[in-house]
Amino acid sequence: MQVLKIIYIIYAVIAGLAILVAAVRSKRARHFLLLSAGIGLAALIIASIVDSFTGFGLPINLWTVICSAVLSLPGVILMIILRLVWLF
Repeated sequence: MQVLKIIYIIYAVIAGLAILVAAVRSKRARHFLLLSAGIGLAALIIASIVDSFTGFGLPINLWTVICSAVLSLPGVILMIILRLVWLF
């Protein structure tokens, strides 16, 4: 179980670095980062709304907002996977 948790953390770091590299290579880095954070926050809100229909979702708190804003959609997917595996 510990190995799986370490793999997920490595995945989160790689996803974050990939987003930052894409933003730096873009000529409109600030626009790209804001758009990426907006997509991540929208995905978090959708995952939270789904909770009322399915009984499975993500809570909205400081840590999930930071993770979804920094890592965008890969961060939300990672949190859902962690929630499914009961590590979150």
